[in-house]
Amino acid sequence: MTASTLTIRDLAIIEELDHEAMAAVSGDAKTVNQAIADTVTMLQQIGSGQCEFSGTGKSYVCY
Repeated sequence: MTASTLTIRDLAIIEELDHEAMAAVSGDAKTVNQAIADTVTMLQQIGSGQCEFSGTGKSYVCY
C-alpha cells in the first residue's frame, strides 16, 4: 500500500457571505452522516495502526 496524506489547515481568512455569495459556493460537499462516517473510519485506521497523525498533528498519514 502506498502512503496517503490528508492535510488539514486552518483558513487564514474569515469572511461573512451574503445570500448571493453563499449560493455561488460549490465543491464536494458531504452530508453530516458522510462526514461522521469518514471521521469514524479515520479513527479506526489510527486505532489499528494503519494510519497516524504526523509529528505536527496537522497531517494524517496511512501506510
